Amino acid sequence: MLQSSVSRFAGALICLILLSPQVRAADFDEVVVDLGHPANGDMVKLENGHHLVVAGHSMRDRWLSIVDIRDHEPRLVSLPAGMQFFAPGRLAQHEGPLLLFLGARGVRAYHPDNSEWSDVVLTDSLYRGQDPKRILHSDFARDVTGNGLSDLLLPDFEHYHLYLQQEDGSFRDFQLDMPAQMRTLDRTTSFLPRRAHLLDINLNGRLDLAFFVDGQMWVFHQTEEGSFAESPEFYPLRVPLSPDLDVDMRPGEGLDYSGLELRRVQRLEDLNGNGLPDLVVRKQVFQDALDQAQSYLVYYGRETENGLQFPAQADARIDTEGFQFEPLFVDANGNGRTDFLTASTQLGLTSIVRALLTGSSGAEVRVHLQRDDGQFSSEPDYQMTARVEINIRGATAHMPMVTLADLNGNGRSTLLVSQGRDTLLSYAAERNGLFARRAERFSFTLPRDADRIRVLDLDGDGRDDLVLPFGPMDERELRGQLRLLYSRSPAD
Repeated sequence: MLQSSVSRFAGALICLILLSPQVRAADFDEVVVDLGHPANGDMVKLENGHHLVVAGHSMRDRWLSIVDIRDHEPRLVSLPAGMQFFAPGRLAQHEGPLLLFLGARGVRAYHPDNSEWSDVVLTDSLYRGQDPKRILHSDFARDVTGNGLSDLLLPDFEHYHLYLQQEDGSFRDFQLDMPAQMRTLDRTTSFLPRRAHLLDINLNGRLDLAFFVDGQMWVFHQTEEGSFAESPEFYPLRVPLSPDLDVDMRPGEGLDYSGLELRRVQRLEDLNGNGLPDLVVRKQVFQDALDQAQSYLVYYGRETENGLQFPAQADARIDTEGFQFEPLFVDANGNGRTDFLTASTQLGLTSIVRALLTGSSGAEVRVHLQRDDGQFSSEPDYQMTARVEINIRGATAHMPMVTLADLNGNGRSTLLVSQGRDTLLSYAAERNGLFARRAERFSFTLPRDADRIRVLDLDGDGRDDLVLPFGPMDERELRGQLRLLYSRSPAD
């Protein structure tokens, strides 16, 4: 439980040494919204709209509220039976963004402006029941054809249901031959859908669907007419990947970690800004269960006569040490190329004893910038040690929020760091470096679980704002509150 709490912190870590920050007037306007339920669930903003969707849960209940950004009034959504996942979406002949829900019998749409429900498609899926404790965000609604409308990707036990939305609002149904993975452990059985990747493999200007199975790539091509073959084609991927059986490590198998090497897909997206997808592979080499060395191998996509191709050898490599938290791929310096941020910690006997004695642990934070030639420096361009406060008796770890936000709308990110429960530190972007060495200091009440703070452009002015959600870990009078911090330039 403690390790899980610490690992959540790592995905967003970017930090600087705090050098005597100076107090000044805040460039934020604060608005408090009382939801009436914990704000401890998933959160999304409807694109091109004025609604913020906030989920919450407790041991016995689950909630979903929609906050109208114009007047900051929350509205509790009465969920029909069976609804399990939600996603922003757009339907033909309906103005403005909607909220789509996937449930046991198909997909329904919720219209925030009038609180009305409508059926979208009736279909089976992998989710035949309902988790009464959670309502979760999912990316099942995606624009596959590029017509600005939401298409639906719904995994089932034997197939992926692909519903392509037409201009008249009807859907074309394709049954893609891609079954779910079944996993059994301690007399329980779970079914896991494979992750669907959208990318243009044959470079015909249309997105294809790709799945990784046993270290190989299988592709469902989209034709010029906008249809899909229901059987996949094998894509000759020259990049070495581990088969599913090796990646699926389970306790009680007597696995010998010594010398074990795993390679799995980390992400598939354009990293160098040339319009072609690139492949990032995470390589793990184990000495034992706790001691592992990790590398991130980058394969840049090439345009060839046969479509998109990846090289057999990695174009770039980033090496890390220790127990690796989830890395962050972001444009840290605003030059249009994706950079690499990572955090790791040593889990040897000495570090564990130190954490027990001092109530704290350290995580090494490293920033590797992408160069003009696509390489990443072997040594980090920025490095520091972040301190994590650990409560052994309560089995909790209190981590600061560390994130990037474009507060000025100029494409350059500011580094934001929470300090304690009442201070927000802001490090502006420097012209010739990453961030300023001195911070501006703002006084705000911050949630105890700072990892849930979100960066969103709430009012659509091109500047990022902050959403501070308060839940069961916070003081009773704060639970159920959203505090919205609207960024303002000094001239506003």
